[in-house]
Amino acid sequence: MGLDELTKCLREVADWLSRSKVAKGIVVAHFDADGICSSVMMAQLLRKLGISTALWCVERLAPSNLGIFASSPYDLLAFVDVGSPEFDTIARHCSSRNKRVLVLDHHIPPKPAKQEVSSKAVHVNPWAFGVDGCREVCASSLVYALTKVVDKEAVALSPLAVVGAVADGQDGRCRLEGFNRDALSDAMDAGLVSVEEDAKLLGRETYTALEVLSRSHPFLPGLTGNREACEKLLTDLGVSGSTLWKHVSKNMRKRIVEAAQRFVQGEIGVEVAACLWGEVYTLLNESEGYMTRDAKEYGFLLNACGRQGHFELGIEVCRGDRDRAYSEAVNVFEDDREILFYGVEKVLESIVEERFLRYYTLPSVIPTSMMGAINYMIATSRLSPDKPLVSFVREAGGLRVSIHCDPQLADRGLDVSKAVQTLVSRFGGTGGSLREYGGALLSGGTKKDVIEVLSAVFGRQFDEVLGAAYSGSKTRDA
Repeated sequence: MGLDELTKCLREVADWLSRSKVAKGIVVAHFDADGICSSVMMAQLLRKLGISTALWCVERLAPSNLGIFASSPYDLLAFVDVGSPEFDTIARHCSSRNKRVLVLDHHIPPKPAKQEVSSKAVHVNPWAFGVDGCREVCASSLVYALTKVVDKEAVALSPLAVVGAVADGQDGRCRLEGFNRDALSDAMDAGLVSVEEDAKLLGRETYTALEVLSRSHPFLPGLTGNREACEKLLTDLGVSGSTLWKHVSKNMRKRIVEAAQRFVQGEIGVEVAACLWGEVYTLLNESEGYMTRDAKEYGFLLNACGRQGHFELGIEVCRGDRDRAYSEAVNVFEDDREILFYGVEKVLESIVEERFLRYYTLPSVIPTSMMGAINYMIATSRLSPDKPLVSFVREAGGLRVSIHCDPQLADRGLDVSKAVQTLVSRFGGTGGSLREYGGALLSGGTKKDVIEVLSAVFGRQFDEVLGAAYSGSKTRDA
């Protein structure tokens, strides 16, 4: 088991697609950057095989979505970055309608992952091969690996695989690994991407030094949103805040990051702090001064498009539009950042402390599509690394729950995916997750019920994996 076996499986999938003899297909993807990048590559692959292809992105796969896709006029339904938790339901919906189904997903399934290939339905998930879908392969690098089997010119897509992996946080240990690394190596060999060490903060290509700190991602308590503190840090180092980050010398950029690390010491996870400096990836075919030149910025641009309901702009940007679509996408990104910072500020006012978790109800003024991004910023900063962060919002379809924990907690054994699976099993609904984060739309249960279940699940995990002495011992005021 491992990457070699996963590659072998992808060759079988390529053969399955080549023999499918379908005329029309639709690619359905998650609306984030990884989903958008993988959907564009998948659509190009299908067209290479002579399959007329449409593209659609969703925030999640709900039963109503599945019914619509199953009754659509498309012969092939390809799900990327979504679908593993719902594979049985997807196959059941489509089998009676003579549809072919392909699911390529890296999220942890609700039951033990297994490779499934039949005449009508194919399910590929790295966890079935013992491959870490949190660190070694994302949807983009999985689809890219499949595309390479079919198309000798697929290397042109390798930068999108890098962008998808970085946007999904799979460079969290300061570098890309596994299939992600393979895509990066292809891109480097083709002269499409360069690698160097720099600040792993948002804005490396387009922000000033002041903006890199004050609009930072990950969230830096006391610096993010605090221009005065950022200006003082830079002034103490003799750096003008109005200087573009890329025009600051590399030695000084390193000193700025080290000063930021000292400033936030104890306020963010150790791993997050250590990886504020590390490998960064420059897309060499992109013009300087464009967000698309830096893999992290590119990913944030696409994430913003998805969250704000403009995934089609992200698709057009991935296909090369650097005029209208790019300009509109940048405007969407700026709006998204304002909403995100406002959302973090509002949420920090309402977090409730429990022994094994913290939780809040999303304020009604914040779009529900922002909930995961807000959780991530908080869970890897002020409230890290001691407890998972849980958020709630009531929707027409039920109770929506989002859970995030710091990567260091996940590395030590905390598993959000098991908590999500327990919730779906107990209360019904749908959900998808990785070890570090996940979410569910529950058809039953109240917020109180969910908190009780999660407290029990995480309590057991703290006791069994992290040790009883660790459980609840590192609480910090929210």
